[in-house]
Amino acid sequence: MTAVASRGGGTVRLPRGTFQVTAVTVPNYVTLVGDGSSKSWIRGRVIAGGHVKLRDLKIGTRGVAFRLSPNAHRSAFVRCRFRGGGGSGSDSFVVMLGGGTASCDHITFKDCTIERNLGVENSSFSNGYDNVWIQENGAPGGAHVGSITFDGCHFGVSNGVKTGCPRMDLEIYTKDGATRNWGNITVTNCIFEVSDWLNIDLSDEYLSDSQAGHGGPVLISGCTLKGGSRYTICVESAYGTIIENNTIYRGGSSTIKMGRGDMTNVNPGTIIRNNVFPLTTDNGLTQGSITFYLEGGGNQFTGNTVMASPSNCLFAFDQARNNTVTGNTFTVPAGTTLVKEQNGSSGNILSPNTVN
Repeated sequence: MTAVASRGGGTVRLPRGTFQVTAVTVPNYVTLVGDGSSKSWIRGRVIAGGHVKLRDLKIGTRGVAFRLSPNAHRSAFVRCRFRGGGGSGSDSFVVMLGGGTASCDHITFKDCTIERNLGVENSSFSNGYDNVWIQENGAPGGAHVGSITFDGCHFGVSNGVKTGCPRMDLEIYTKDGATRNWGNITVTNCIFEVSDWLNIDLSDEYLSDSQAGHGGPVLISGCTLKGGSRYTICVESAYGTIIENNTIYRGGSSTIKMGRGDMTNVNPGTIIRNNVFPLTTDNGLTQGSITFYLEGGGNQFTGNTVMASPSNCLFAFDQARNNTVTGNTFTVPAGTTLVKEQNGSSGNILSPNTVN
């Protein structure tokens, strides 16, 4: 790879076999091609630079399987299988993007599989055992992350013992109060296995509500999300999220949870449209007391088909303003409360919908 990089780039072929390394860096402008993700295994950490392509490989072992060199951009990973996690600190994740000073942009994962993290979750969920972890670091010189695409990927496939994830399949968040934030995240045609916590979390948890610069936009489209023991999708104040044309199974607390902290002046503008929610399907999780928990302003829930399992409430509006829930078809058990409004919610439009 070094020789190819010295000539300005090119392709290196990796034949079938297991190649034991501690860590290996793929230099800028190098394409590394294996014989298939079940045949050519780099059994150690891979660090990829910019304009890098990895194809038809298995990557990783215990610890972080994969991350990027600082300022890597326009790199693509196709039909690769990632395994790892189970370490501590930065070794807790299978795939790690951003964090520290490792800015990256225009990164694509196409038709890849990400195994269940090898870590064992603890009761406080403090060890960060995500399958894919993306961090915007707002400290001076910290990492900026943007234009990340996952297309046709399968999250939480079996690691030989279990499927899913001990925490979150895909977590994207902001650290240290950044005024600039991660953005342009695209997740299309992907499958998420049942997670021990969440399938997807879009979080600005270190960003105060008074600051500008919430993360976003995000597109989640054409995916199958099989659920999480807490939530299936959590949108924690990211702006401009579109969740459309997906099949979304029930979460153990709420299927979709929006908002974090004081949402009085936060207007995420999340659009949830044309999805199918087969919440009566047994995915191993018991439906929580609130199915859809919406906070903040300007959110839309339209054109969805919901087959609801028994719960105390289908929708809860909390500090919610000018939300629109129209044009949906709801099939709900007798005795289910359709809408509960609380904590100053106002101006929300709740009809017309078809309720069976």
